[in-house]
Amino acid sequence: MTAIAIRYAWMEPSPRKPSPQATNTRHRTRKHLGHTIRKSLARLARLNRVIADLTRSRELLDEAIAAADALPQAP
Repeated sequence: MTAIAIRYAWMEPSPRKPSPQATNTRHRTRKHLGHTIRKSLARLARLNRVIADLTRSRELLDEAIAAADALPQAP
């Protein structure tokens, strides 16, 4: 160990087993984060489907307008 490492060694936390409460809290937090991420991904998938539907509707509308323009005009 260098002199600097020895000087600051007392500042290091002592290694110890985490308490059951801390483990439970970590697990609950991780579980909650997983749920939040899955919920966000589901919301994003729904949004992508809505965007795809709107895009398809727009394409159909453009086709209908083009077909209407191609019809012969009444005198």
